[in-house]
Formats: sequence, C-alpha cells, structure tokens
Amino acid sequence: LMVFDKKGKKPVPDKERQIEALQLLFLLLPSANRNLLKLLLDLLYQTAKHQDRNKMTAYNLALMFAPHILWPRNLMAADLQGNITKLNNGTAFLIKHSQKLFRAPAYIRELARLQFAGSKPSVIR
Repeated sequence: LMVFDKKGKKPVPDKERQIEALQLLFLLLPSANRNLLKLLLDLLYQTAKHQDRNKMTAYNLALMFAPHILWPRNLMAADLQGNITKLNNGTAFLIKHSQKLFRAPAYIRELARLQFAGSKPSVIR
C-alpha cells in the first residue's frame, strides 16, 4: 500500500491501492454493518463538503468521530492514546474517499461483467 517517492528513497502512501484494499475489505462486512458505515460516512462527507461554512473539515470530523467508529473492542483509552493520530488520519481518509469506498474495484466489476456475459477475461490481475 506504499510506493517509493520520485527519488526512489522514501516510501509514500499509494492512495489508489489503499482505496482498493478498503473496497475489498468493505465487501467482506456484513450488509447491515456496511450499510450503516456507508450512511455515516456519506453524512460526514456531505458535512465536510460545506467546510467553508461550518468549519468542519474531514479531519475535524475525524477528531470527533474516530474514537466512536474505529475503537478496537478490547483496547483501553490509555493504550489508544499513542495511536490516536493514526486513528484520526485513517478516519479522515475514509471520509474524504467515502464516495469510492463502497464500490467493488474496477477489475472485479469487469470480471463479473464478463462472467455474466459468458466471455472469458483476457487478463486477470
């Protein structure tokens, strides 16, 4: 989920690969959980779209909602404190990219289309 920068020395996040990984993970969620998460992220995304009026950027919303959305079940507050920045950044990423996350990756959609059309895929990734 990381690639090297243009100089080839420092690893940087590959957003497209991260989105693809989340798309695949979200397909594994039970439908009720996936639907609830989609509705919540849609609401937060729509709120962040009006940040010029409400001052609620995706990161500000993540600060408020991250502990409630992504809190690991058996983790104490003191244990989470060291990772709160990662948790907030991850939640902000989910909010910013929520409109893409609940679709299957393009290559899976294409394979499904070909399967239902009776064709064989030319390239499998």
